[in-house]
Amino acid sequence: MMAGTEWPTGLLDAMATSQVLVYLLSADYIQSDYCGKELQVFLERVESFRRANPGVAPRFIIPVIWVPIVASTLPLLLGLIQQADDAFPEDYASKGLESLAKRRDKTAYQSFVDTELPERNGPAFLQAPGGRARNTSHAFATRQVLSQ
Repeated sequence: MMAGTEWPTGLLDAMATSQVLVYLLSADYIQSDYCGKELQVFLERVESFRRANPGVAPRFIIPVIWVPIVASTLPLLLGLIQQADDAFPEDYASKGLESLAKRRDKTAYQSFVDTELPERNGPAFLQAPGGRARNTSHAFATRQVLSQ
């Protein structure tokens, strides 16, 4: 979709029913109007879920650190979402997924995308609509090609 293009109705409908938002955290994401709109849809869903389910932590928004940014520069609500995990590769939190994707040896990148991220984020992340297994490599491979 080209910048400045209005979102098609189908995209808005898909976002309203999607189980999870996986976003690639970077300065570009934070500054993008479209990404902000996308995120706002999910933040509203999180608030609705919290009101209906007090004491249950929602897992609708899953950040993936593409390029690390200083936590103090994050919008307040994004700063409340845990971005890293001790189970992830050592360089992930400090250097981001982009650095793992650019390595000659793709082992850490593939492990993160295919195993660690899906396993740590549960069934909603692992299943595509209709209960099919989600191909996690495809979404990140597209971004990898664009970044080279």
